Amino acid sequence: MGDRGFVVIAFPPDGHGVRRGLAVYTHWGGATIVEDASAAARYARPRVGDPPYFARMFVDHFTKSARDKEVGFGIIPVDNADNFDAFGNGGDYEWYVLVDSLTGDVVRKEVEDVRGPVVRGGCEGV
Repeated sequence: MGDRGFVVIAFPPDGHGVRRGLAVYTHWGGATIVEDASAAARYARPRVGDPPYFARMFVDHFTKSARDKEVGFGIIPVDNADNFDAFGNGGDYEWYVLVDSLTGDVVRKEVEDVRGPVVRGGCEGV
């Protein structure tokens, strides 16, 4: 049902090496999520290395199509950005992208293998 996906903005590791994050959920934008996340990372490029501002700019750009609308996107705090099971959805999604707030890198992750390969760059372009 739908074309669900998550983009997780990863913050710097805490004292235990865990990167918390902020997830943006899309119900219908999964097929273009890598391109959309790359465009949002380029938009937020002036704040790479400044996680709170990078996240705000990224989310602002990524969700612009749903601005002032009731549905389209959701925002979820994430306890461990490197562990996709932290969402507890039991695999109820098709797409997962990890964005590093310190570098702007955009990484497509395989749902079955959270540590999947890089598909596209982030802030530097596609």
